[in-house]
Amino acid sequence: MNEYAAASFYHQWLDNYQAGEYWQNLSPNMENIDLPILYIGGWFDTYLRGTIHLY
Repeated sequence: MNEYAAASFYHQWLDNYQAGEYWQNLSPNMENIDLPILYIGGWFDTYLRGTIHLY
């Protein structure tokens, strides 16, 4: 391990740059979460297509 920033997660992230067990253990379980979401978009909105797609 590099002596610089030895107490940071930076080196662990470099070692685990691809999806795998490391990232699954850090990710929250979102399967049973149901949240209301308010989508706002306008006719000339640059991101209207994404807003409609997310809806």
